[in-house]
Amino acid sequence: MKRIISLLLVLIMAAGVFLQTPVLVFADEDLRRDTVLILDESGSMYGNPMDRLMESAEKFCESVLSASGKNRVAIVTYSTYATLICDFTDDLNYLSSEIRNMYAYGRTDIYDALQIGGELLNNSSADVKNIVLMSDGLPNEGEMVYNGKYVYNDYTGYEYANAVYDEAVSFHNDFFIYTLGFFHNISGDTKAFASRFMEDLQNAGYYEVSTVDDLEFTFGEIADDITETKVKGRFSYSGGSKDYSSEYYYADEYFYESSFKYNQSLATMSLCLAMSAFGSADVSSYENKSINVKNLMGELMFTDFEVTESFKEKPSADSIAAAAGHKKIKDKDGNIYTLIAVAVRGGGYEQEWAGNITLGLGENHSGFDTAANQVMSFLKKYISDYGIDGDIKLWITGFSRAAATSNLVAGYLDSGMSLGGNVVLKRENLFAYCFETPAGTTNADARRIGLYGNIFNIINPNDPVTKVAPAAMGFKRYGVDKILPTNENKYNSLSEDTEKMLKQYEKIESAGEYVVDKFSFKKVSL
Repeated sequence: MKRIISLLLVLIMAAGVFLQTPVLVFADEDLRRDTVLILDESGSMYGNPMDRLMESAEKFCESVLSASGKNRVAIVTYSTYATLICDFTDDLNYLSSEIRNMYAYGRTDIYDALQIGGELLNNSSADVKNIVLMSDGLPNEGEMVYNGKYVYNDYTGYEYANAVYDEAVSFHNDFFIYTLGFFHNISGDTKAFASRFMEDLQNAGYYEVSTVDDLEFTFGEIADDITETKVKGRFSYSGGSKDYSSEYYYADEYFYESSFKYNQSLATMSLCLAMSAFGSADVSSYENKSINVKNLMGELMFTDFEVTESFKEKPSADSIAAAAGHKKIKDKDGNIYTLIAVAVRGGGYEQEWAGNITLGLGENHSGFDTAANQVMSFLKKYISDYGIDGDIKLWITGFSRAAATSNLVAGYLDSGMSLGGNVVLKRENLFAYCFETPAGTTNADARRIGLYGNIFNIINPNDPVTKVAPAAMGFKRYGVDKILPTNENKYNSLSEDTEKMLKQYEKIESAGEYVVDKFSFKKVSL
């Protein structure tokens, strides 16, 4: 099982840019951020585009420097050559004066600009290191690499693009790279490749604008992203015979937007939380089997940690275990919510697997329904015991059997089941991320996006667990299925993404040999 879990963690992370980014582990007020702003002053920026770029860059610096923590900005410009015009500083007046001295001329040497930015950050002792690269076109000056990611049919100056790509990717494990394509002067195939190229360079976010009027707003978006409160650490999880550890990345901002919008980073963090809720293999006492999820919730600043009684006992058929904690968070408008996190045990549950085969005769899979009702009772009691009231956000996650349980709990709540007390849970504030989810209901409306579209099931179609219970008998999952790429579903860039995934997979302590591509299914007729 450890190999499948490790693979799923990497596949989910590799599906988005999040995996490749470095992260931090400090309180926001103590955080040290260094950001290199790399700006295009090639000849195509002449006139109004350069004027608006300078205005936008000044406001970007103001936003970053005014954020909490200790922030500095350096500025590198490039045209035919790259130039460091301002080393790291928190002096806004100095930054502004250097920005105002920019002027448009020459060609486009992005490679050397990235080199300068990389050297600055390599010599920095900041906790968070960012590069913001802005360009209005494609590289046509600097280092050249002929054998690389791009070929002549992509872009006639592909050798310059290859060199820039290699340089940017070399930074992906150490720095956040944001890219901004300001394509006011190109169109057609050239613009299409430029968009692809700039997106390939980043590991934290790609932004694109085509008019000068959008520059200021977009630089503001990047500044907001850079100054988010982010947390990094390591969490432990059972890999069967022992506990392993891996990195996590968390921000309260994951819960800002409606839960009906799939959040790649929240999906990855949800799997980390779900894995931490496996019964610890390093602890012999059942009383302390929840130690990993307790430690992770504590690092994420959730308080009043509680577990079900079954988490303290030897698992039995039809038992289920869950953990909960809560914290106060604000949304982007400053409204205060209580965020409740619920992690259902999906590994190290010994005899609990027996409940997976109890279909029953009701609308829901009997074994999963029994487990879901136990979790609902635990959640209601938790809310009552700690006097939680008012507006809440609920984050629930689980893996395998725990995913089916979480899926049903979320389905019940979306259908109007009350949590009791004086809490208010709107559908857009229910965040359910379920991994390798067996089908657990025959509810005809379970796939209604408008009703259950805040429940996400991340599915590896090669996992037979996801086939429980049989679709032929009318069983389905609540919500939206996110199917991971495989050869069978003819995912267009599978080989390219698999290569990226394997680089990360091999770094995971519990990974073992990658064998998924050796799996095969055979149909039989009964």
